[in-house]
Amino acid sequence: MRYFVSMVLLSIATASVAQITSPPKPDSSTHVYRIGERPLPPSIAQELSRSQKNRTLVYRDTVRAADLEKEHFNDSTLQNYSDSAISMIDTAVSLPHKEWLDSELIEIPELTRMIGHTPRLGIHVHYNYPPSMTMETDFRAVPFDSTLVEQMNPVTRENLPFFDQSPIPMPLIPPEKSESFLEAGGGNIALPRVAGWLAQSLSERSVMNILGEYRSLAPAQSAIHSYGNFIAALNTQLGEDPSSEAFHSQDLTIQGGYATTSVATINISTNDHALGQLFGLASMEGDLSETFHYDARLEDHEWNDNFAIHESSQNAALGMRFDVSNVRVLAEGTYSGASLNTDTSVAAGTKPLGSVTTPIGAESAKALVGQRKAGDLEWYAGAEYLGGSGMNGAAYSAILPVARARMPLNARWELGATFEPQVLLASARLLSGINPFYSPGVVLQFRQSYPAFYAMVDGRSVVMDKINLAAFMNYLLSPDDEVRIEARYTTRDREPVFNAITIKDTTVFTVTPESTQRFEFTAAGNFLLFARDVLTGSAEFCSATLASGGTIPFEPSTKFTAEYHLNSIWNNVQPSIAFNLISRPGQTFTFLDVKVDAEINHAISVTGSIENLFGGASDFWPGYPEKPRSIWATVRYTF
Repeated sequence: MRYFVSMVLLSIATASVAQITSPPKPDSSTHVYRIGERPLPPSIAQELSRSQKNRTLVYRDTVRAADLEKEHFNDSTLQNYSDSAISMIDTAVSLPHKEWLDSELIEIPELTRMIGHTPRLGIHVHYNYPPSMTMETDFRAVPFDSTLVEQMNPVTRENLPFFDQSPIPMPLIPPEKSESFLEAGGGNIALPRVAGWLAQSLSERSVMNILGEYRSLAPAQSAIHSYGNFIAALNTQLGEDPSSEAFHSQDLTIQGGYATTSVATINISTNDHALGQLFGLASMEGDLSETFHYDARLEDHEWNDNFAIHESSQNAALGMRFDVSNVRVLAEGTYSGASLNTDTSVAAGTKPLGSVTTPIGAESAKALVGQRKAGDLEWYAGAEYLGGSGMNGAAYSAILPVARARMPLNARWELGATFEPQVLLASARLLSGINPFYSPGVVLQFRQSYPAFYAMVDGRSVVMDKINLAAFMNYLLSPDDEVRIEARYTTRDREPVFNAITIKDTTVFTVTPESTQRFEFTAAGNFLLFARDVLTGSAEFCSATLASGGTIPFEPSTKFTAEYHLNSIWNNVQPSIAFNLISRPGQTFTFLDVKVDAEINHAISVTGSIENLFGGASDFWPGYPEKPRSIWATVRYTF
């Protein structure tokens, strides 16, 4: 159940508020959605989405799903995660199904953030690679023979006792159409912590998921006061059943929800700055034929705060892939728009200025042609258009080349490189996700109260890469152990850069669009020890500077994470220990977290954790502690 819940939470959304690194990564508006993934046949999808007892589920993942789902104090901005790097071995799947699954092991990318920003404290490094950089199998699809089911004997599970060779046949427990859990707990900082989840099968080809959670934190010790999420998702499969007719099905996903976050208004106050976001999205992906695949996505986000500031933003993406023999044609396009409405008469508190609406937008389009052949160089080349409209009607556009290459040196070792600049809309929603303590309303108030304070109120911008060059290496030590190295060089125009200004003991954050350049180096890996223990770790080094000179103030120069899961000691009790280090100009933060998951029985499980064990400083944004020493525990009841 633990693995299944992690997968569901990843697929429908999780939360995150404070991002502990500065440069915003592309959100869903600019993300190139992976094309090539085909939905499972309904019979397999239903079988794998149930937590049947007494079955063997083995996950192999470059970054474990449980690590990605690792809870953190700052989780509150809506995010979606896609993790198709997980391969699964399921002893309850019949042989014909296994043949079908084996034939569909395609497009194995690293973890990709669908809606989100940069990695933050407490989360392992995640890679974001273009879809066609991922390798695909050259095995042909094996159609599932539905007549085999009628000829099969009933499937049973046999317990083989140690001292008796006589098997004891036991029928498998049939899958349930509804699963859910309730979780509650608290601690010295978090009180209460509550969560609930429901998965309901509406039919053999449709499933609904609902997730709700709320956490309240002591405002005297944490600058994050509270947050809550409510998310509902519907996934249904349209068209032909892939088990009977491949390459003629579509997957439709509809999501909607509301997230609310409360943080400190200023560093010397426990007053709340409330952020709310209502969102909805719809996505469709599928095959029109064996050689033509498409995906499309549309989102709407309504973001607001209690300073009478409201932003409406829309994101759209469309992609297609067409194969002719070994030649592949790719076409991808994205659009983002955001309109910020500021009622300055309310936000400023003085000098009524009326309501101001300022729209900005960004778009991109690219076309690539490439060739892929098993065991040989895979490459793509083409061109892209990047454009946008910024503040005061400013227009930006560029036409740049795009190149992707990937080459396996042997069965375990591969190299790759990309040159692919991107455009990003730095909306108010994105900026508050990077720094939740940034508020245009607070900046406006201080500018009204202190005439010498001439900071820019609206820091939104259209961020456009001029150079985005990356090279990486993967080395597979074993089926369970992998090392990855990546180097990247980027130059950008109008990237939002945060600064902190102190006025009478009050720290106020401002945003200024700047030209920047970065060189980043990352090394990461995961290792299986003692047959069941898992060690994951990553190290990142970054040199980030302004084109005008000097370093970017809140850009981490070093990040190191390591986490060890002790799974080999007990079957039902799984301790883990995590170490995090993050260094930015003028400050280094270190954290040690200890966590224990214990399964009391099939229905009840308990989780206990100590975060920031040694009570180190946690105010990455000066004066706003995000992760004080915290001891908490929760009890989960699974229905």
